[in-house]
Amino acid sequence: MKVRKAKRRGTARGVGVTALQKRLRQTERRLREELKERERELAEQKAILETALEQVDRGIAERHAHEQALRSQSALTQAIIEQIPGAVFVKDREGRFTLANRGWSTMSGVAAEQAIGRTVHELYPAQTAQRFAAEDEKLLAQGAAAPPIEVVHEGPRPNQFRIVRKAVLSGDDGSVRGLVCTSTDISELKRIESELAHQAKFINDVFDS
Repeated sequence: MKVRKAKRRGTARGVGVTALQKRLRQTERRLREELKERERELAEQKAILETALEQVDRGIAERHAHEQALRSQSALTQAIIEQIPGAVFVKDREGRFTLANRGWSTMSGVAAEQAIGRTVHELYPAQTAQRFAAEDEKLLAQGAAAPPIEVVHEGPRPNQFRIVRKAVLSGDDGSVRGLVCTSTDISELKRIESELAHQAKFINDVFDS
């Protein structure tokens, strides 16, 4: 009797161990599957992150390249403006100089650094400044569609004559930003014209006498 009971207890214990082992194997299998699924998700997230980082790096590189291209273009434009033989200058709507090249400085006798941010009233004699300012205001009042003008200026230096061309500078939205201007010194041409006029008068006086 005792032997039978012991066998039954042993059998029951064996069944319990087997069931426990089965559950452990099932749990282990489930954990492994969950681990694989987690690894797969992490791999997908890593791939997404790497793609995003590549796009960010590419975007940064493209932006840097674009900025470099803009800087190069700006430097080239500035170099061209500086090396143009004639005067090139820009004024805002209030008449302040915002740009003046080397040619303008040579022609006006005023350093570009001294002109930037100032108006003609701060740079030229009152009568000359008033004439220039009135001309600018008249053109600006016509708006962005105003046709360019071309006038002959005397001064600001003694015996100096210049052909000045002015146009309204407008933005992409059509708003008036100021004036863009060029100036060509024709003092020598005027001197030659004056000499020729004197010679013609002298010849006429000789024949009339």
